[in-house]
Amino acid sequence: MPWPLRMTVLIAVGVLPVYLYVTWRLGTAIINRWNAPRRIVRGLLLWVVGWMYLLPLQYLFTHPQNLFLYTNRVGWQDYVFLYPFWLGMILVVEILVYFVVIDVIYGLVVGFNLKYRERWQSGQEYLKIFLVVFFFFYVPIRAWIDTNHPRINSTKITIAGIPEEMQGMRLSLLGDVQVDRYTQHDKLKAMQKRLQVLDNEFLFFAGDIVTSGRDYIGQALQVVCTAEASVAKVACLGDHDFWSDSEGIAQGLRDCDWEFLDNQHQIFKYRQKTVLVTGLTHIYSRTLSQPELEAILAAAPQADLKIILVHQPARHLIETAGRFGYHLFLAGHTHGGQIVFKPFGISLTPSLLEGPYYSGYYAYKSMQIVVTNGIGLTLAPLRYHSRAEISHLLIAPEP
Repeated sequence: MPWPLRMTVLIAVGVLPVYLYVTWRLGTAIINRWNAPRRIVRGLLLWVVGWMYLLPLQYLFTHPQNLFLYTNRVGWQDYVFLYPFWLGMILVVEILVYFVVIDVIYGLVVGFNLKYRERWQSGQEYLKIFLVVFFFFYVPIRAWIDTNHPRINSTKITIAGIPEEMQGMRLSLLGDVQVDRYTQHDKLKAMQKRLQVLDNEFLFFAGDIVTSGRDYIGQALQVVCTAEASVAKVACLGDHDFWSDSEGIAQGLRDCDWEFLDNQHQIFKYRQKTVLVTGLTHIYSRTLSQPELEAILAAAPQADLKIILVHQPARHLIETAGRFGYHLFLAGHTHGGQIVFKPFGISLTPSLLEGPYYSGYYAYKSMQIVVTNGIGLTLAPLRYHSRAEISHLLIAPEP
């Protein structure tokens, strides 16, 4: 079974207890508040859970070649099976923490204040119903915006120790375009329009131009090749590039004036000063060991501004780059978490298992770090609390 199908099935198994707990507590609230028929309420909720699990059941009992997932267009099966599964999973996981907290508080209150039991029971049941209704509308709306409407995530950064001539430099970081059956014309046009208005001097691409296979490489190159920068465009290799066609993608980018760096250094002139870009290849299939990394960075020429471009923002890469005096570290890979849960405002995403640098702007000692959310998707056909973006930087004077 291909890994996307296997991962989806494992997620479905892991989330099943959450579904059962949330639907049981919701059913209890509905039955108690409106004196609804118990069998009908429980039956309807179990039917909804069964509908959500039609997708992993297809993955288990259908040959991958016959699955709608491997066609080139989004069809009715996506709307009936795929999107409901992922939206339902997000919905119940978001609700879970709140239901648990409500149940714990209710248990403590009833345990020590029996005379308030009826009042507290009514309140917590209405609150649960409200939470379900709220997230029922919030989750798909937020997912639609985050997935289909890429933004420009602009910020000003200061970099200590660089010449005054480099203040005002404009650069953008693009990552994880991942053209596939979901990331298509409207979204790609929106990305192109945003790149055009930025008037970049430097444009960096942190890898992953397609999601899988070779069907979309031509389309992806056509889109990325329209991007412009007045000084330089620099790219590195991503995981999905390697799995799809690493040599073809690298050559395609070079053919349209991108500098493609594979554990290489490149010096650019900027306002009579020098900018060093070190493009590293650190992906699942080709990881850089510590000795290899140190050998590459030790061979780097001197420059007024030193930049690392790499796909994965691995901790040892960041720490080593900081030790070798790099000023700016640019990466993608994480999709900003792609699906990020925020119970009580606390961000939780599987991307945190790989490291603390998963979305946005960070600092390691005097080195600035940018990890872009990117544009496309992997595994899930949507984003949630991780909006598609192009990261745009303006180097500002030191305060």
